[in-house]
Amino acid sequence: MSGVGTKRIHFSEEFRTSIIAVDEYDSVNFCGKLYNPFLKQSVEVKSFQHLIKEIDTLMDEIGCPMSGMEKRSFKKRTQSDERETHISEKAQVPRGKAATFAIRIQYRNNASWQGTVKWIEGEAEECFRSMLELFWLLDSALERDARFSR
Repeated sequence: MSGVGTKRIHFSEEFRTSIIAVDEYDSVNFCGKLYNPFLKQSVEVKSFQHLIKEIDTLMDEIGCPMSGMEKRSFKKRTQSDERETHISEKAQVPRGKAATFAIRIQYRNNASWQGTVKWIEGEAEECFRSMLELFWLLDSALERDARFSR
């Protein structure tokens, strides 16, 4: 594996967990912010697909967990694709208006993720074996929360 962006520095386990503060949910998509100690500032996410792309890029930058496969793309990666990062101090992460989740990715195998997701407000935690399963867990918590807040 050669080229731009292959430099890897390994970090502690805390970087495997990202916080998702969901502010809006419309039964199909959500908007919110992604937080991780590695990021200089929060990243605004506009859909589940956008969330997946941001977290996967973050995991590549951190090198933890290692990807089980090399990414394939029609586009070549350039220096300008890399974002500014830094290791922040442990800070209080704001909660989302709709919900807040802590997603811990333990493995990236078979072009997917495996890990745990904790729904902060619902005080529930579940394991997921794929990105699709993660999607259904987030969606079920957001749907449930939307029903009770009406």
